[in-house]
Amino acid sequence: MHNGVAQALETGYRHIDTAASYQNERSVGRALAAGGIPRDELFVTTKLWMEHAGQEATPAAAHGRSVGQVVLRWLIQRDVIVIPKSVRPERMRENVTVFDFELTAGQMDEIAAMDTNTSLFFDHRDPAIVDQFSARRINV
Repeated sequence: MHNGVAQALETGYRHIDTAASYQNERSVGRALAAGGIPRDELFVTTKLWMEHAGQEATPAAAHGRSVGQVVLRWLIQRDVIVIPKSVRPERMRENVTVFDFELTAGQMDEIAAMDTNTSLFFDHRDPAIVDQFSARRINV
């Protein structure tokens, strides 16, 4: 993993994806630390195990759905276009069975209230950050 991340950084990649289920978080972290790229130039994403998701499980349980289904439904009810990804047949089925229930206004508000309106990485609404990324050119 370390070599793959190192090569990706050397090539110009700045978005690195990890997940607890990939079991690559430590090795990716080590590769990023060794890569010499300033942290504010990297966009790192990770995915949690569903049982580590936290309080959002409460609205899911109320509908007999997974947290993932409730999140998809919340986005759909907000008119956000979603492109769910999965290679597992059971998750694919979950992803398409989100149109037979609705979240109440209270549940929508409860989920929205979980948003801290901050990023762990950078604020894409910060004009300085937007300028920084707009000025960057990747040589291909």
